[in-house]
Formats: sequence, C-alpha cells, structure tokens
Amino acid sequence: MPIASVDWAIFISVVLTIMFLMLSEESVFFEILAALVILGLAVLLYEAVLWGAAVPVFARWTLTAVMVTAAILLFAHGAMGISSEARR
Repeated sequence: MPIASVDWAIFISVVLTIMFLMLSEESVFFEILAALVILGLAVLLYEAVLWGAAVPVFARWTLTAVMVTAAILLFAHGAMGISSEARR
C-alpha cells in the first residue's frame, strides 16, 4: 500500500521539528521555526488523521491543544532568547 502524501507531510514535519529543536541551542531562529512546524503538524494531524478516524473528540482536541501549547511555549522561549540577545 503506497504512503499517502499526508503521511509524508507528517513524517517530514516530525523530522524538521526534531532537527530544528536540536539546532535551537545555536540560534533562536531555529526554535521559532520548530514552533511553526509544530503548528503545521498539529493542523495536519487534526485535519487529515484525527478528523476521519474513529478517535474520540476529547482525544482529538487534547492532542491539538497540547501541540498548540508546545508551539506557544517555544515562541515564548524564543522571544525571551531574542530579548536577552538584544540586551547584550
């Protein structure tokens, strides 16, 4: 069975997130990119995977909320890093 394009997009999003988080120690820019990819991954998972599946609504919304919260925390951490770099 061939892998659907949505599956490839989810796989690539996960790989990019891991890569950007590993590079985030070097630059805040990569942390912000990771947050953007996590938001995109949340949308992909919600729309493509969780919407049509027989997944309870609570689990679907919980996973989406956790991913969006992780992205917001990364944005906030990145903003703190930018402000601390600007003060130097």
